[in-house]
This record gives sequence, structure tokens and C-alpha cells, in this order.
Amino acid sequence: MFFVGSHPALSIVAFPQDLTQWEKPFFAVGISYQSLPWWGDMDNPTNRPNEGYTSTEENIYFPPQEGEEQSYFQTYGTTHLVGVTVQSFSRPEKNLFLWGKLSYLPRFMVLSAEGNLRGETNTEVHFIPFSYSASHLFNALSLEGIVASIYQGIPLGLKMGFSYENTGKIEHSFNATVNGTHISSERLLWGWTTVGCNHIFGYPHINGDAWFQNSYLTGPVWQWDIQAGISIPQIRFGNRFRLLGSLQQETTWQMDTNATTLLETNFSGNYTPSLYLYKTDGWLNRTYANVTWKDGGIWKLNTLFFLGLDSSLTIRVLSNDLASEGWGKTKNSGILIEVNPNVSIKPSKQMLMDLALLISGEWHRTEKRGSYYNPLMGTSRESWQNSTPVIGPEYSWEGFSYVDTTAFHLGVDMIFYLPLYGNKDRQIGLVLNVFENTQFSWLSKYYGTNRFTQQETSFDIVAIRSTFRREAWLHTMVGIQYRQPPYQVRCEFLSPLLYSLAASQKLQTAAGEKLYEAKKSQNWAVQEGLALRITVAHEF
Repeated sequence: MFFVGSHPALSIVAFPQDLTQWEKPFFAVGISYQSLPWWGDMDNPTNRPNEGYTSTEENIYFPPQEGEEQSYFQTYGTTHLVGVTVQSFSRPEKNLFLWGKLSYLPRFMVLSAEGNLRGETNTEVHFIPFSYSASHLFNALSLEGIVASIYQGIPLGLKMGFSYENTGKIEHSFNATVNGTHISSERLLWGWTTVGCNHIFGYPHINGDAWFQNSYLTGPVWQWDIQAGISIPQIRFGNRFRLLGSLQQETTWQMDTNATTLLETNFSGNYTPSLYLYKTDGWLNRTYANVTWKDGGIWKLNTLFFLGLDSSLTIRVLSNDLASEGWGKTKNSGILIEVNPNVSIKPSKQMLMDLALLISGEWHRTEKRGSYYNPLMGTSRESWQNSTPVIGPEYSWEGFSYVDTTAFHLGVDMIFYLPLYGNKDRQIGLVLNVFENTQFSWLSKYYGTNRFTQQETSFDIVAIRSTFRREAWLHTMVGIQYRQPPYQVRCEFLSPLLYSLAASQKLQTAAGEKLYEAKKSQNWAVQEGLALRITVAHEF
């Protein structure tokens, strides 16, 4: 959802020409912190095995049966998102406005799990003491700047930005004792749970389990942004164009070829860089305008129109030949349309209120593509990848041929700038932002196979997984701003992001035969933790 309000401190995110409304030059330093859940995926810190995973912190002592030792399970996973920013605003000429910002945003991820698990076979009960720990680091830098001016009474702005993210070292350890056999392994595990899922220890019934991470990517991700804006009477225009790319090394788990037992098969081996890199190139464009229909002096009635387009392509290439195309491509494309009626109210210079109704619709497609050789024709043809559904719940790593997503959003965004106290020497103000978004989405995931004839290579759909989700998010931000020239301090508290879900899913064959069906309802839960931002500025 896209809305930035009318206050120039926020609106320069979308309208760089609003920098011309800034007054006093300053230099500022800011710090921020937020905690986020981490289930242990090394590639995507927000990924979870499926929607049934709602918590990354558990501490359970299971009631022991008579004569048995204590069984327990503990896990804790979090991402520490830290931010350090430096920014400066200057006005070297009457109609020349300059702003720049440098940000360092590292993400420190830590996960631990330990316990004494109770595993059952048909005839025996065994206890498995284990401990697992993992940590990962993403380093991110961003640099952005704005040049704005007023030409013949018309505000103009140009914003340029570059961001770069790279992975740090992965550290992890795993130790366990299974039926008298000690295990010390390099195997990465994630999605720890008290429900038997992957049966990593070989027991059909166990009160602690996890999933293997068979591969991961390391390497840089970057993006370039160029944004321009112009304001004419009654209309503010803006456009953002972004180029994004990545080049990441694939590292895969290599099982010990001498493994003979299940435990050796699961845990003996090492991670080895493969011959392949994953290369991504993409772009997105956002065009938008906030149109004022009625100007009542202290209030304005507006509508924000927004059109977004995006496309990206990820190719698996040989590390020694980046022009090559290994087997497998992932294509993404989408369109987003928003119409957001909003009203801005400004009773005084210090007081401002923005109220917006957020309405949007989007369509997105993700395709898995591959090259298939038709022996009957003697030629190769690119087509959707062969895939077979898993009969049961959907997991994040499940293969598919392509998926279409249609979504509708309805939300409310309210921003208030309220003066609390002020005189010529000092001012205190309150900033309040309340945001709610409800999303209705329909996903159709297609599975199929390529069929060869003497005339063509055709793709036949064999199954479809249809999912409906109703998701809701509620978020608030409270900020206190204190100004005593030449200093200014702003503290912002972002409340935990609340999330609610209701979903239904059906898997069926192309002919309509039902293979699986499920419904899920989740009460409000915290999706992101409390965030704190502090900025100290010195005016000139």
C-alpha cells in the first residue's frame, strides 16, 4: 500500500520536489533497532516452512510418564535489525535544495534449539539429547540524495539512490546422541517444531523435529533508483524507476558417499560450493499522482492514483561462464493499481492531519522455466518446468510450474502532527501514525509435465492448488519531537505489527478430482517486534 501524506518530512520518500518546503539546513545522526522472527532459513530471513509456523520461541517441558526421564524442547530464533543513518540538508542558493542520506543496516540473525526429545518406535522409547545453534549476518549499505529547485514557481525534484547488501559468514553447530550414537554435524536445520515433520532422527513419533536446508546462496544483491517529481497547481506527480540485480554463489549439501545408516545419510557430509551462480536482473516502475479536487483553505480533498509494473529474471549460470544458461529460470512479473482518496487538514503551521482510504488491486505471476529436448523432433524448446504436487499441506520449498496471484487490498492510513507545547525557545510535538490493511488474495499454483510429439512440445497441467487468504495487519507509530535551536531530537516507537489470517486451500487434479483440502484461522499475533528510532539533528 502506498501513501506518504502531505508533511514534507515524510513525503520526500515519493515526491522529491517536496524538499523545497524544507527550511533550516541541518546535519543529523540516527539509530534504530527492531527484532524480527527468524525460523533459520539462510536465504530469506522471513521465510517459514508454512503458515502453521507462527512462533520462533518455545520452552516446553513435557509431563514425564512414570519411570521416564524428563523430556523438554527449547528454541529461540530472532533477527536483530540495527540501523545507523547520517543525513544532511543544505540550501546553497535561494532556489536550490540539497539532501543526502547514508545508511548502514546490518541484520544479525541467531537461532538456538536444544532439548531432550522423546522418540518412539513400535516397541521402544528412546531419549535424544541435542543442541543446535546458527547465526548469520546480512550487511546492507544505502546512499541516496535529492536535488530540488523551484523554477518559475514550479517545484522540481530529482532523487538518486543505490543500495548494496551482502552476506556475512554463516556459523552453526549441531550435536546429538541418538540411541547411544553421538552425532556432530555441519548440517543446517531450520523450522524447529514440537511436531514430527521431517523425522531427522529416524523416529516416526517424536516431540521435536526440524527441516534440512540442502542449499543456500551467498553473495551481493544491489539496486539503483532514480526518482523524479514535479508539482503543478492541484497535482503532484512522481515517478520511480528501479534496476535490481544479484550474483550469488550456490552452496549445496554433499552427502557422504560411504553413508550406510539413516543417521549417516542425514548428517554425514559437508556443504560445498557448486559450479553454479544465481544471476538476477530486474526492474520496476512506479508512476503516481496526488490530485487535489477541492481546496478549502485549511483542508484539501485529494485522490492518489498509482500504477506499478515490475519484472525480473533469475537464471542459474555456470560460475566460470556468466553468459551461459544452466537449467532453470524463474520469471516474475506483475502489475499494481491503487486509488487512494485522502484528505489533508492543516489548521496551523505546526498542526497537520492526513486521512486516507487505501484501495488497490494487483496481479502477479511467477514462472519456473526450463529447456526441454524433444527426441521426436530433434529440437529443444523452453517451457514450464515439470512438477508434481505434494499431497498435503503446502510448504515454501514445494516445486511448481507457475503460479498466478490476484489480490485486493483495503486499508486506512492516518497521520497526525500535533503540537504539544511551544514558544520562541523550544517546541514539543507529537507524531502519530495508524495503519490498517486487509488483503484478500487468490493464488492458483499449477503443476504439470511436458509432452513430446512429432509436431510439438506441449505442457499438460496435471494438478492445481487453489488458495484463498484473508490477511490483516495493524500497526501504529508514536513519535515525540523536541526542538530547542539549534538542536532537535525525535524519538519514534513503532508498535509490534499485529497480523491475522484466515485461509482455505484445495488441491485437485486438472480433471477436478479433489486430492487435499484444508482451512485455517489464526487470531491476532505479533508478526514483527517493537521498533525504536532516535534521530538527533543540529541546525545551521
